[in-house]
Amino acid sequence: MELRNQTPAINLPNEIWIEIFKNVDNPNLLKLCLVCKHWNGLIFKYLVHRFQLSLDAVKMEQLSKKGIRMAADRSYRHLQLTLPMLNCSPKPMKILRRVAPNLEALRLNLETLDIKVLLRLLQLCPRVQELTIKGVNLILDVFALIDLLNEAVLIVNGVTSLDVDHPLKVIGKTFEPCVVENSVPEVLNEGTIFPAIRSLGLDLTDLDQYQRTFLHCFPNVTELEIVASQADLGVIGAMANRLKVLKVKLLQDAVSTFLTLRLPALEVLALKVNGDIEKRALMHFLLGSKLLKTAIFTFHRTDDVFPVLAASLPMVERLQISGQTSTALIGLEKMIHLKELALKGCCLRPTFIYFALPVTYSVKKLECIGVMTEDRVGELLYRCQFIRSLTLSVRNVHDMSHYAECMQCLEDFTLLIDRVYPTIINQMHEMLSLERLVIKAKLFSKTNFKLLHKVMALPTMKSLTVTVTEGLIPRYVARKVASANRACSLVLNGERIDALPLLVRSTGRKRKVASVAVVSEATN
Repeated sequence: MELRNQTPAINLPNEIWIEIFKNVDNPNLLKLCLVCKHWNGLIFKYLVHRFQLSLDAVKMEQLSKKGIRMAADRSYRHLQLTLPMLNCSPKPMKILRRVAPNLEALRLNLETLDIKVLLRLLQLCPRVQELTIKGVNLILDVFALIDLLNEAVLIVNGVTSLDVDHPLKVIGKTFEPCVVENSVPEVLNEGTIFPAIRSLGLDLTDLDQYQRTFLHCFPNVTELEIVASQADLGVIGAMANRLKVLKVKLLQDAVSTFLTLRLPALEVLALKVNGDIEKRALMHFLLGSKLLKTAIFTFHRTDDVFPVLAASLPMVERLQISGQTSTALIGLEKMIHLKELALKGCCLRPTFIYFALPVTYSVKKLECIGVMTEDRVGELLYRCQFIRSLTLSVRNVHDMSHYAECMQCLEDFTLLIDRVYPTIINQMHEMLSLERLVIKAKLFSKTNFKLLHKVMALPTMKSLTVTVTEGLIPRYVARKVASANRACSLVLNGERIDALPLLVRSTGRKRKVASVAVVSEATN
């Protein structure tokens, strides 16, 4: 008897497999790589940008002892090295030569950097477009105070969309700067240029004596992330005419000099100011960036600078203000192109005449995270009556009646709250245009969770996501809520909840129908 070649149980085109893999999270995607060579090849060919190979001294030593048995069919695009010092020893360089040809992003966490070794490593990476160099050791940063403030105000940490779209790889964390060591003549004699690198991240000390070398090696950088002291501003000034994205954390000695720079091509600015800032200098700096569309500011103990921003950024479309600053948002109506506004950890000042303040018609997305003085949020919502997306953090509020009038047209609503009360759910039920709802709460009782079936039943609802940090929602309760609207997806603590199966009426014997004659006799 001959055996025929059996076809696989699921035989789909590669395009369909790729679409399926796109909807899988990263941990499970790595597990799918181990299923077969076909899936491994597809994932590491089309979704490799979602992975990063992280190597430290211990892992590199293990790879060298195993004879560098790395998967030959896995071509990583992102590499992160965490080492005390990058050197030219044979074993590490042999491993780096294996992964270097396909790299597009290189991130170095070092204590000491030898520029000559760095240039040799970059010569092995012809496709690298993003280079980030920073230190290793954690230090106490002044902006940790802001994080502590946000934790005191917020029960559930929130992340704004601006932070997600423009992550600050260097200045978003606190590191000891990397120390640069090498002799200048040796570096200048290298004469190497890397035109493919467009994004450069630096957190270095003693960079001032090597600035010419860096500028010569990276002539096409348009995105720069840097922790800048007074000596590092020469790098920004030399790239000023071509910089489109600048993410900078200014130390106190560099604030006044930085504000004298002019960046005519800048489109995205993420600025952290560690110190006082002069309003007039800030206005002149912002007026020199006429193409600016996205602006992210983090101030530390400064006065209300929003009037300056409103007068200096007439063309900005996305604005985020973070830090220990207070503002009354005077001049908001002047920003006629502003579409997204995010306030993070700020204090809203009372205006007392907010009903007389002009209403803004351009803002469609508003985010208030860690904002102190919660009763002022109602004033802000009154001025932004045409928003379609709202992210709101309130600690312990029993109802949102003073918000409800301005929330009737919401399509996306994200609520970060300590505890969810029935009155809040009833007010959500009145948002007839709501399509997507996200609730992140510390406590959510089983009884109150059942009330969400009212929100699920809204005809426009498409998705409901609930995250509860403390307590447990029984699965059968969640399934009952999901059954209120089968066209709307319910996700509880990261897990999608299926609705209860439809009840099918059991078939029984047919009911006997009396004949026409019998019926007529009965009537007579």
